[in-house]
Amino acid sequence: METLKDISDINLVAYLISVGFKYHKPKFAPHFTTFQFDKSPELEKACQDYYARTSKVDALTFAENLRTIRAMVQSMRGWNV
Repeated sequence: METLKDISDINLVAYLISVGFKYHKPKFAPHFTTFQFDKSPELEKACQDYYARTSKVDALTFAENLRTIRAMVQSMRGWNV
């Protein structure tokens, strides 16, 4: 059974980090990056809440995490930040 869930939606990744989930080492591909999270019912519920727009997260925390993730991805790909 697979214990990790790959997520490539960078906004969802920032949201999951904002609500306390930890990711494993990202996988970089030429046109997208995937982040691996430990698969759990809590993770699935958080993903459902995100897409259903029923979750609350601090806007500044989300924006900071999104900015950090984007900068990391750009840096790892060798793009100018």
